[in-house]
Amino acid sequence: MVFAPLFPVLWLLWRSVLIVKLMLAIYGYVAVLIDAYLLATVINALPLTIKPTKILILGAGLIKGGVGPVLRRRLLGGLALYQRFPKAELIMSGGQGDDEPEPEAVAMHRFVRQKAVPESAIRLETNSTNTATKRSSM
Repeated sequence: MVFAPLFPVLWLLWRSVLIVKLMLAIYGYVAVLIDAYLLATVINALPLTIKPTKILILGAGLIKGGVGPVLRRRLLGGLALYQRFPKAELIMSGGQGDDEPEPEAVAMHRFVRQKAVPESAIRLETNSTNTATKRSSM
């Protein structure tokens, strides 16, 4: 952060030396990355003031008709949020691909029900085919 205001001055002083310019550019890039990391750390440490009412879990292809590793990670992440905000509604989003025996949302529903999530907290969206599909009226 201290380096940022000095950068233009150093650039002008050493404008004829290419290696110094390269070093300054790399150092400046690293300094920006460090600043962004520190800022994100501070923001993440702040208390969460909003309470979500809905938690959307996007589907990922089923493997042999069941939840695969990618979808499992998404579901576990959604369940972790649901444990923090038990009044929120879980929305399972995932349609049925050509190689799938059922919509992804149905398999997701089964997975979270096995984790003791009440039926009243779950909503299914079984028509989507990819993340870029047109908006639904949820």
